[in-house]
Amino acid sequence: MKIVLAAGLYPPDIGGPATFASQLANSLHTQGVQVVVVPFHTVRHSKQVLRHLKYFCKLYRASKDAHYIVALDPVSVGLPAVLTSVLRRVPLVLRVGGDFAWEQGVQRFNVTKNLDEFVAAPSSVYPFMVLVLQRIQLFVARHASLVIAPSEYLRKIITAWGVEQGKVRRIYSSATVGALPSKSEARDIYKLTDEKVIVSAGRFVPWKGFPVLMEAVAGLQREVPNVRLYIAGSGPENAKLREIGTQLLGDAVVFMGDMQKKDLQTLVRAADVFALNTNYEGLSHQLIEVMQVGTPIVTTRVGGNLELIEDKVSGFLVAYNDVTALEGALSNVLKNDSRVMSAHAREKAQMFAEGDSMAEWASLLGVREGGPNVLMISGDPRSSVPTSAVFTRLLLQAYATKQLIVYTRGRTKEMLLGEHGVVRGMWSSKLLMIPQMIHRGVREKEIDIVTAQDPFFLGFIGWRIAQAHRASLQIQIHTNICAPEFKQAYKFKTLLARYMLKKATSLRVVSKEIRDHLIAEGCRIPIEVLPIYIDTEAIDRAPEYDNKTAHPQFTHHIAVAARLEKEKYIDEIIVALPDIIKRLPGTGLLIAGTGSYAKVLKRLVKKLGVQDSVVFLGYVGGDEVFSFYKGADVVFAATAPYEGYGATAIEALVAGRPVVATRDAGIVREAGGVVVVKAQLAYEIVRLITAGIPGVLRIALPNKEAWATLWRESLEPVKVEE
Repeated sequence: MKIVLAAGLYPPDIGGPATFASQLANSLHTQGVQVVVVPFHTVRHSKQVLRHLKYFCKLYRASKDAHYIVALDPVSVGLPAVLTSVLRRVPLVLRVGGDFAWEQGVQRFNVTKNLDEFVAAPSSVYPFMVLVLQRIQLFVARHASLVIAPSEYLRKIITAWGVEQGKVRRIYSSATVGALPSKSEARDIYKLTDEKVIVSAGRFVPWKGFPVLMEAVAGLQREVPNVRLYIAGSGPENAKLREIGTQLLGDAVVFMGDMQKKDLQTLVRAADVFALNTNYEGLSHQLIEVMQVGTPIVTTRVGGNLELIEDKVSGFLVAYNDVTALEGALSNVLKNDSRVMSAHAREKAQMFAEGDSMAEWASLLGVREGGPNVLMISGDPRSSVPTSAVFTRLLLQAYATKQLIVYTRGRTKEMLLGEHGVVRGMWSSKLLMIPQMIHRGVREKEIDIVTAQDPFFLGFIGWRIAQAHRASLQIQIHTNICAPEFKQAYKFKTLLARYMLKKATSLRVVSKEIRDHLIAEGCRIPIEVLPIYIDTEAIDRAPEYDNKTAHPQFTHHIAVAARLEKEKYIDEIIVALPDIIKRLPGTGLLIAGTGSYAKVLKRLVKKLGVQDSVVFLGYVGGDEVFSFYKGADVVFAATAPYEGYGATAIEALVAGRPVVATRDAGIVREAGGVVVVKAQLAYEIVRLITAGIPGVLRIALPNKEAWATLWRESLEPVKVEE
């Protein structure tokens, strides 16, 4: 499912609308929705008409194959969203956080009426541009499939415009406050001692009433001489307010400018009272956050404030710009214990929990409960082997979704992944597997996300299935396809990967190195970094393999576990083996794995005359490979020059065995392995064995639950159009 958010404000913009846009995008994303955010700030630098044309073009491009367009204001992004909705034939949901015509009228066209008076008066009494804005927001609201108001107050305002009542639905805004320091710690942060602190915040616009608030604080100084007012925010009246503040309060007023959300919440925690002398609020995010923080509130009896604050129970309500009432309420809070009032405010704030609000939005947009249905296209036959690490990962992934369906190579028709998933095997022939997977995938029901395990033929299969379901397509990259060695060795795959990456909604890579290379080559779609899951608990549980009993002819053991393919350069450890034996007699090489290069490697062993010192073990799978590492003195990491991660090296280090590699690929060096040139390989292995140096993992690995959460979040990152 794809939803496009047309956002008038979006981080790094600040304020309630930007906070809400980010909340909605992230919430939908965590439920498996493909979210594309088109923020208006990307075109705000252009001239007035041109910026809206540019924005329409961006929105139109982003809305291809969208299920909904959600516009978060009725004019700046609302009008382009209506045109896009009509041309793309995509339903439009409009959220109205305020009356744009009234706001512009007050700021620019000398409108003096409050919002209730404004919507009740005939339009003919207002300047022409105000009338135009009124008509635009009404046009957009009437053409939307549904209009969302963040409060009952705004729902009534929207219906007063002339929008049919049945189309307007109220979904309360929500706000969340994270962990904050204690009040005393917060005061220490801002170096507050015995002064009484009043905090206010908001855009510097006429209806926020900052001049009268400063006048009330100036009057309050007569009885509370150590009172100080901190004001956070910015806006068109910045210079005017600072001048008034200097005249009325001198250094008793501090203008904090725009503050990060966490910093402002910490300042509010440090305050004795939060004051908001406003003439209009649809539903204030700021007040909800203050209620959650627990600082007493003094605000006005207007708009959505009446849905938040019960006078003298959860805060004080006064008339807008009533300096006497405002001063009295502030004095009351500063002189009396307000803990009971704050407790009532915290209790009231629970009805504006983010989870409840976002659940209503998800239900409205038809997002199914329980997360996404995911189809994974895999080429790994170990997906259907219950004892394999791959199968263990699939179990974790299945429990992080509503349903996980895995297509893989192999003749296993069906194998359950607990209650949430299934593995379905296809013909082992690559040629036949492609049409079979596409045919079956197209016929699956309710697929939200398709994730393909490579950007080649599996990516092609995933793309065709995603097209049929209008689903998101995530392509996984486990190999550094940007490495020169890969491009040289796999020219056709490189061309195919370039084509497939253009079709993906997002990419998931196993290392930062791959991500950085892709970005350097011009990749502009979201890229999530998620390392391969390493089951550290299983490694810890695995018993040590008894090499002395199994291979009594060897005193020391070098272990290799890899696919026996040319690009793994296993021949390098075989070539170094005679020198190792010369330096350290009794050393044996144990090679676990299968592959097309096995015969070549066996011929090389025979040619070098070290047949008695090399044992080919064949495939060693499941937890047995962990025991295999533990029984060795040193592990040779057979890494291709375009290795993406290097799971073998990580597993061996977790098992406590030193790791040596001849190529600085993946994260072997970062994890704690030793990387040497071929000429130094024998010397380094002998040194590690004779010194008894253990392997130590130098990077942190997520546990099962954390990895599953990261995998789930990586499926569909929020895309922000720039």
